[in-house]
Amino acid sequence: MASADPVIRFKDVSKRFRRPDGRGDFVAVDPEILLCDEPFSSLDEMTARDLRAEFVRLVRQNNKTAVFITHQINEAMEIGDRVMVFHRPARIAYETRLGAGATDADRRKVHEDIMSVLSVEQAPA
Repeated sequence: MASADPVIRFKDVSKRFRRPDGRGDFVAVDPEILLCDEPFSSLDEMTARDLRAEFVRLVRQNNKTAVFITHQINEAMEIGDRVMVFHRPARIAYETRLGAGATDADRRKVHEDIMSVLSVEQAPA
């Protein structure tokens, strides 16, 4: 069954996973793009970690594209294969890709680069 809307928006993906069969609702409606705005921010770390892993598994298994918005650098690197940092107004300040073969050293470097970008104060345009 295809969704009339090619984009599904979740304010709280975690609620979608609380189904008896353990699958997220997005699998049933088959959207082209999942837009997730800080879906795990209200959860404890253990639950959020488990749901992040399940989310990544379902997205990959169903060959979906997800735009995942978070303020947590480690969460972005755990979920994403492409990480972007924005400065206001909606300007890309940093962008990188993290492949499946990314090492811990690669992830540390990305984390350091992001922290460096975030520490730079931007003068108003």
